[in-house]
Amino acid sequence: MRDKLDLAPAAPAHLSGSCRTPLVPALLSEGTNGVLLKTGTKHMKLITDSLADKLLANGRAQRAAMDRGDDALDFKPVVKLFTSDAQCTWLLTELDPDGGLAFGLCDLGLGCPELGYVSLVERSAVRGKLGLPIERDQHFIANETISVYAGVARARGYIVT
Repeated sequence: MRDKLDLAPAAPAHLSGSCRTPLVPALLSEGTNGVLLKTGTKHMKLITDSLADKLLANGRAQRAAMDRGDDALDFKPVVKLFTSDAQCTWLLTELDPDGGLAFGLCDLGLGCPELGYVSLVERSAVRGKLGLPIERDQHFIANETISVYAGVARARGYIVT
């Protein structure tokens, strides 16, 4: 299941339980800051331009901190994605400046949420049991940093927002 949903393998990192793995080439076409999903007769842009700008800024700041040898930065999640029919949730904090990989807390509904990288392009193809696509929680506002959400999620077995 893990490979099917493209979570990067676990690796040592500054944040307990996170995986800061090498990044892959761009997965989003140039000029595309988000992925359009068809939901019924309307399209939902999973990552709007303003959210992409914030995610990219966080990704650049994280890369700069890592290049300097500093501890990983602990951002508040910028966006919450979820499946309404599959109990999957993603709280994303960063977008890799080189491609379509986002970093955040990922819960596939199996009771073991983890920090890692996910492909936004591949997320657009994920469907739940009823065939419903991933949606963005348009009302989500993070109150804590990703490490706080991760600690609570590990203790409870699912993401609590």
